[in-house]
Amino acid sequence: MHGYCKLGRNCQKSHDIDQILDMEETEEKRIEEKEKRKKRKMNNNGNENLQDKIGDVQSKEQEERFNRLNALVNFLFNLFNLFNLFNLFIYLFIYDFFSI
Repeated sequence: MHGYCKLGRNCQKSHDIDQILDMEETEEKRIEEKEKRKKRKMNNNGNENLQDKIGDVQSKEQEERFNRLNALVNFLFNLFNLFNLFNLFIYLFIYDFFSI
């Protein structure tokens, strides 16, 4: 059985319905296999991404530790500056007191 073509018997292409359906089925299988390969590739990359995520978590933890340590250093530095400022006030007070 042949489909309709305006070129009729002069057409070089096949218009056999069975052949067309077979080609479509083959194309669908090819697309499914391509999608399966893509999913497998994504899963393999997913394992690598999991390692990256673990590394990201570790680096975030290290960054958090660094930030806490940095905050502690800043606090101690400010405390030291406050202590020096306090010493300066005492010095100025004593200097003022004895210069009278």
